[in-house]
Order: sequence, then structure tokens, then C-alpha cells
Amino acid sequence: MDLDRKAIAKLRRVMPAMRVRYVSNTSIGLFEQTTPHYGEIWYELGGKREMSRATTAESALETIYDLAGVKPPVEADDEIFRGHPLAAAPKGAAAVFYGIWPAAIVVSAFFIRRKHT
Repeated sequence: MDLDRKAIAKLRRVMPAMRVRYVSNTSIGLFEQTTPHYGEIWYELGGKREMSRATTAESALETIYDLAGVKPPVEADDEIFRGHPLAAAPKGAAAVFYGIWPAAIVVSAFFIRRKHT
């Protein structure tokens, strides 16, 4: 599932002719872990084949680049998006999360319990 959600889903968008086959001896795959080829991921590109057991997107791309004979692009640190910094200081957040919010829960629980008794 990790490989399917992270790597294969992205590859299907850029490689529409990509074909993925899931091979299993049983219909549910429950006892597949005891077979000798369990976890093998075969990549085939341009007549070349390579097997891997790694399920990360990075390892899948590395294998595909190797099979294609292409040098992967170099990523600079400034190109990596690390998210937006917090624009404002969280003033009063501790009071809300450790004081007001727990007090509101206790008060609401008191009133709910009082209604039912």
C-alpha cells in the first residue's frame, strides 16, 4: 500500500502507459509471506529488468532511473518546499489549550451530568 499510494500513483500520472500487476497465489494474500518471492517488486523498462524489495518512492525512482540509463536530477536545498513559517507568534495558545479548553470540557461535563440526574 505504501508503494501504491506514494510512488505508483504519481508515476501513473506521468507515465500513462505504465502497467502494474499484483501477483498472488491466494485471493486474499493472507499467507503469502511464506513464499520465497514475497515482497519482490520487478521493474521492466526498455527490455531491462531489475528486482527490488524497497517500497519507498525514492527507491522506486532510483531503480527506474537506473533502468532508463538516465542520471537523476539534482535537487537543491532551496527547491525543497518545507512549508510556510508561522506568520505570528502563538500568544495565549498555552492558556487556551491547557486552561480554557480543559475548563470548558469539565464545565460541560458537569452540566450534562446534572441534566441526566
